[in-house]
Amino acid sequence: MSREEKRKIRKELNDLMDSHCNSCEFRSGYEGNKQCLSNCQIGEQLRSFTAMLVKDPISVEEEAPVKKGRWQEEEEIYLLNHLPYFSVEHIAMRLNRHPNHVSGKIHRLKSKRKHVC
Repeated sequence: MSREEKRKIRKELNDLMDSHCNSCEFRSGYEGNKQCLSNCQIGEQLRSFTAMLVKDPISVEEEAPVKKGRWQEEEEIYLLNHLPYFSVEHIAMRLNRHPNHVSGKIHRLKSKRKHVC
């Protein structure tokens, strides 16, 4: 799917949400989202548009196992660049590593910096 097609779908999603979801009776907190997904006709349209954007969503059972072992240089750079803005749990999820391992890597990288300076 081209970038323009995706942009068009996202615009339609936004238009639908702006026109219908702001006054929706089901839109209130987490429980409201469950109602919207199961009872609302607009929710069905939103799901169909989302399905177009996400061709092969990975289910929880199919997720790749958490990475172990050596860190790639790109992972370290990502970690250092995103640490001021995101939680350890979020970074761990993005890097597909256990949060404890990410915390340990942060500690090692910071102590490595102290020795260099």
